[in-house]
Amino acid sequence: MLIHGGKRSYSYSQTPQVWLDCQIFEDNGHLILAWDYIKEIFPCKMMSDMFAYLLSEITQLTSANLKEAGSNFILPHGQYKLREEYNDTSVEVVPQMLFSGFLANVQKKPGTCSYSP
Repeated sequence: MLIHGGKRSYSYSQTPQVWLDCQIFEDNGHLILAWDYIKEIFPCKMMSDMFAYLLSEITQLTSANLKEAGSNFILPHGQYKLREEYNDTSVEVVPQMLFSGFLANVQKKPGTCSYSP
């Protein structure tokens, strides 16, 4: 951090093995929020959506009743849609014995060895 005449002019943080570093501090009466994150591991727009949501929650907390502010969590539409798609994992499961898959594979590939020392 570089400070000139009591004012921050440069700040740098490095946190190895951390995916998201959220920094919140006050500077000259202003609340400063900074996120450092590894761009390559998060889906497109996820961090910008999360940061926008954090800002809206903080704004709401500063201007509303605390009980009201914490009770209306609304996920951004794009993130809601991604979660719905990700969690849509239903598939038809045919009832069968535990070893049925093994026997079916043996019939498909009769000459294949399943074990080698």
